[in-house]
Amino acid sequence: MDFMDIPDLRMEGETPLEQAHNIMLRNLRIFDRICRKYDLGYWLDGGSALGALRHGGFVPWDDDLDVAMLRSDYEKFTKIVQKELPRDLFFQTSETDPAYKESHGKLRDRYSSIMESACDEGYQQGIFIDIFPMDIVSEDREKAVKEVRLGAILYMMTHKMKSSRHFCYWLMKRILYCLGRIIPKAFIRNLYCSMTSRYSLTSKSHISTSLDSTFRLLYRAEDIFPLGSVQFEGFTFSAPGNLENYVKVQFGENYMIPLAEQDRKTHSIRIDPFKSNDHRESLEWDKRNQEDDCLNGS
Repeated sequence: MDFMDIPDLRMEGETPLEQAHNIMLRNLRIFDRICRKYDLGYWLDGGSALGALRHGGFVPWDDDLDVAMLRSDYEKFTKIVQKELPRDLFFQTSETDPAYKESHGKLRDRYSSIMESACDEGYQQGIFIDIFPMDIVSEDREKAVKEVRLGAILYMMTHKMKSSRHFCYWLMKRILYCLGRIIPKAFIRNLYCSMTSRYSLTSKSHISTSLDSTFRLLYRAEDIFPLGSVQFEGFTFSAPGNLENYVKVQFGENYMIPLAEQDRKTHSIRIDPFKSNDHRESLEWDKRNQEDDCLNGS
């Protein structure tokens, strides 16, 4: 695919965060174009949905960008994305980057880095957009809540979790992880598969953040579908059909009131739009013109 009309504008930002926003916006525009080519549905999610509604773009202090897809479209996307991406983007999953352990994909810029913890985790750490698979769960809300909780338990059984400020929660995670090392992984994986393929989409369905994660948000399908659109930083992207109701699930009734400055949280401890971490999938910003010349046979 040709993305020449979606330029890299990181140098136009005045601060590292503004430069990161320009990188993420380009990632999103490229993601959107690929989805349109293959007729894959997606929508702005999380803080990005909130930002579109409240700010017409990024929440000013936010340092990531979130989109979501039904799992069926997400799985299709994972099969076609690598052949469509420009060379400076990398689609990261546990399969394309074994050191990466999350259950959702990230579309990363190869020239930059964003550190989310004090140590180098060993995976590619370019500035990114999160791409979350979403699962269809029961029309009955009480049953749907139980399914989401079970999904979170299974995830903790198969993923070594980071430390927590709450000792009891940390202890529960450690016990579940130890238990998961005893139970055959094939059994847990088969249980996941049966849970994520059990239901077909109806207007009464509930949609959950991916069952193979610790996220436990539950949405009504009728608030998402049919998908609508929204302006985000001057461009049009897909959004939940009832964006206001969707945002309320995560941010509550007062979502239009920005948090007090002391309550604002970010995901990163350091952002460098022009320096990548040491990884085989990273590229050097200062050598980008030389690399392009080599690719073009110059």
